[in-house]
Amino acid sequence: AAGVAMYVSSGALTSRRAHIVFWSLAAFLLISYAASVFGPPPPNVDAIAWAGNLLWIVVFWAWWVEVRRPTTTIAQR
Repeated sequence: AAGVAMYVSSGALTSRRAHIVFWSLAAFLLISYAASVFGPPPPNVDAIAWAGNLLWIVVFWAWWVEVRRPTTTIAQR
């Protein structure tokens, strides 16, 4: 929660699209966390392998959020 608050207050979300992409990623991560904590254990090893490989989607999703962030340099601050 602190990381989300810091990211939002940094001014990184400059457009409506950036808001949608960021908040959808945050919601997905929260739902995934809740499902892993409160859900049943995986039925077999193949389910664990598929879930691990599908987590690469989160990496690209986070990249997509970050690409929309305005670039600044130390001299601009």
